[in-house]
Amino acid sequence: MLNAVRAPFTHRYAAPIWLAVRLYLGYMWIQFSLQKFQAGWLTSDPVGSMLKLVADGTLNVPFEFYRGIARLLVDSGASVLLSHSMPFISGVLVVPAAIGATLLNVNFILSGIGVISFDGRFIALQLLLLLAFRIAGLIGFERLAFRILGGIVRKVRPARSPATS
Repeated sequence: MLNAVRAPFTHRYAAPIWLAVRLYLGYMWIQFSLQKFQAGWLTSDPVGSMLKLVADGTLNVPFEFYRGIARLLVDSGASVLLSHSMPFISGVLVVPAAIGATLLNVNFILSGIGVISFDGRFIALQLLLLLAFRIAGLIGFERLAFRILGGIVRKVRPARSPATS
């Protein structure tokens, strides 16, 4: 009995189920963000103004390459809502996206913007993705992304010199 309950969260053959859940959540988050852009709702977004400061070079950042990413986000008009959809669709960083999306949904409910009958199902699906974190991103680009990042880190990290005694 316990294995039947545990299998969808741990067995790799359940990965297509989690792919369908990820794609559904990603599609819904894209729809939310597109509706926000089309309506012009909350155009004075504080995250957007912070990204503009980073992209313009006014605000210091620890990694210089982030200025290009911030410029891309500012130019494309991306928002927090859109930033949750990409990890769900690609399979890269599903767990942080699920945590952030769950917190955002809870914030919507607590502020009165959202309702449990609508946002509750998204919270439930995102929490299920968190429970299936080992296989939720199995079908996707996560391995490729980590392989690329690993290669970059190996090139950037200085070689260790042998200890002299």
